[in-house]
Amino acid sequence: MRQIINWVFLSNFGKNKLVNRTYVFMIILPFLISIFNNFDMGYVIEAIPFSWHVLFYSAVFFTLGNIIYQVFAPSIIKENNSFADFKFAVKNFSHISKYISELNLPVDEYINKYKEYKKQNGIQYDFQFPIDEFMQTIESNKKERYKFLFDYYYAQRTTHYPHHESSETAELRFEKSRKYKEDLENDLDYNLPIAFWKLYELAKYYRYIAILFTFIFFLLGTLLTSVVIINSVYIVFMSDTFSFFEYIKVNI
Repeated sequence: MRQIINWVFLSNFGKNKLVNRTYVFMIILPFLISIFNNFDMGYVIEAIPFSWHVLFYSAVFFTLGNIIYQVFAPSIIKENNSFADFKFAVKNFSHISKYISELNLPVDEYINKYKEYKKQNGIQYDFQFPIDEFMQTIESNKKERYKFLFDYYYAQRTTHYPHHESSETAELRFEKSRKYKEDLENDLDYNLPIAFWKLYELAKYYRYIAILFTFIFFLLGTLLTSVVIINSVYIVFMSDTFSFFEYIKVNI
């Protein structure tokens, strides 16, 4: 169930314009009903081919679900359906950093523990870092976030600034700097989608209690709307229109 019900699944409702505007029914319906009652036009209300109460409450549930979605869903999911959207908006690592901050990932705590573990175990280079042994020292409720931060910071390609010797010619220095800039741009192009998708996957289950409440409200709104639609279709088929088709069938 957790694999299906997440912010990505709920975003189909949260980004739907019809669902976003259902709050209008919460305002218009009671207003219209009040006018009809004040002008002794109760027959108009009775003529409505469905219960306006059902439509009203469906709007209430959709609105409540949308409020929770807008308040608690991570921006990386609300703003992007995929990396293609992220790239089309010309976003970069500064936006990834903003998303990381929003998800309250323990960046400083992770970096401090990482450095302390390296120092205690005499580890000199990052590529020698025993991630499995390190993760065993982390609390179970933090392992998923720590694993993401490890992948984000250290398990991707990096480019180091070139070292220049005093005896190098200006042409060689320029060539090294040009190559460094080229490699850096290639690394950024390579790392950006990796970082995006890793964070996107982590954000799908952020604040899961809010996900469940949003799902429940959207589900109730959908069920009540379905009742209105089914009831309307039933009324049409049971009306004179349906009898007209029966008349044609018999006489043909």
